[in-house]
Amino acid sequence: LVLATVSALMLSVSAGSATASVTPEWRHDLTATLNDTTGLIGMVPGGQAQSVKLDGVNNIQYFDFGVRADELVTKAHVNLDFTASPSLIANYSQLNVYLNDQLQQSLPLTALGVGKPVQTQVTLNPKLIKAANRLSIEFVGHYQTICENPATEVLWVAINPSSALSLTKQKLRLGNDLARFPAPFINPSMNELTTLPFVFAKSPSDSI
Repeated sequence: LVLATVSALMLSVSAGSATASVTPEWRHDLTATLNDTTGLIGMVPGGQAQSVKLDGVNNIQYFDFGVRADELVTKAHVNLDFTASPSLIANYSQLNVYLNDQLQQSLPLTALGVGKPVQTQVTLNPKLIKAANRLSIEFVGHYQTICENPATEVLWVAINPSSALSLTKQKLRLGNDLARFPAPFINPSMNELTTLPFVFAKSPSDSI
């Protein structure tokens, strides 16, 4: 009877430990959830691009984006819309998608995916996302098996304007810490104008 009781207690303790080990550790600084979608063309460095076309010489394009200090990205993906040259050799050509220099997915260009628009979604690892980020799309194209000329006009992929980056974010409740200033009000890594609201004790006027 004593052995049975001790065994039952040991099983109870073991079960309790297993349950405790899988209990999620919740963050208490999370507030609202928001979804943010930005067109890739507008994320080209400089902000003046009207279109993006990769070829055998200029075969990689960078897209920069930032995340505010009071936001945490929990999900991320790219809705990629592109058109590839009909002269490409199917399954020997591909697009490689990188996030902060880490490969996320290779997209082979199949026989059904050359010469016409293709839409696909690439999932990104949100753990790689930081304050300042770089999304890269690399074009590896082939139009023949030997003696290729990278400057030929038949090597190209056009990134269509509907391509966009989608982020799911959690707003964070930051503590009062002047060490972060001017964050979270102003974030230099964001490629957008800052709208900063002000609160006055009474309606301001031009008079002294």
